[in-house]
Amino acid sequence: MIFDNKELMDLIESCREEGKVNIEDIEKYIEIDSDDFDELARYLEQENIAIKSNEDEDDLEDENEEDDEDIDIDLDEEAEDFEGFIGDIENDPDFAEFSNEIENEIKNKDIDDLVGPSTAFYADDPVKMYLKEIGQIPLLNSNQEVELSRSVQEGLLAKEALAQVEAGKKTVTEDEMERIENAIAEGDEAFNVLTESNLRLVVSIAKKFLGKGMQFQDLIQEGNMGLMKAVKNFDPTKGY
Repeated sequence: MIFDNKELMDLIESCREEGKVNIEDIEKYIEIDSDDFDELARYLEQENIAIKSNEDEDDLEDENEEDDEDIDIDLDEEAEDFEGFIGDIENDPDFAEFSNEIENEIKNKDIDDLVGPSTAFYADDPVKMYLKEIGQIPLLNSNQEVELSRSVQEGLLAKEALAQVEAGKKTVTEDEMERIENAIAEGDEAFNVLTESNLRLVVSIAKKFLGKGMQFQDLIQEGNMGLMKAVKNFDPTKGY
């Protein structure tokens, strides 16, 4: 129980007025991947205390300093980077082995096998209908996911460029504006496809937390929100 940890609770009380606590300070008292941290996160949410990171604050300061600077966005250069990366992974036997393992263990399972009979106890009719629906969504191989992630990233870059145009910080030609709009549309479509194709992965992870205080549908909802954030941040060229 987190409330038995006096040092941790003293830390929380000291941060209550400011409304935020650094995760680096929390790590001094509990493990981040522990049940205690999950309990603490729920408690902090109820108390309207945000969990922040020193790195996030440093990044925010850097962003504020760069607000008045133009963002140089080259969609062609971004595409070349991804094409080179895709060529590399296609010839990487280690990546192929890892990819096949993931697809065989999780993505190619029928949704009934993925959830299992024990999970059905926690699923009401709307959830069962949802599980049936996502079981019909076509799956993607790893190369398709890399291609889609490229479109997602290009779309996000294009949105940044459009924001600068609308703010009057950048001028573009009609052809450039058309390219930006097309990149945004393709990025949004890729985001939807990449997200939907991984919904059953969320289910497979959510079922591991059953019986720990949250309803199955709430676990799935939280997992889907995390999935959407992950899709936006996913950059396979980073090596993950």
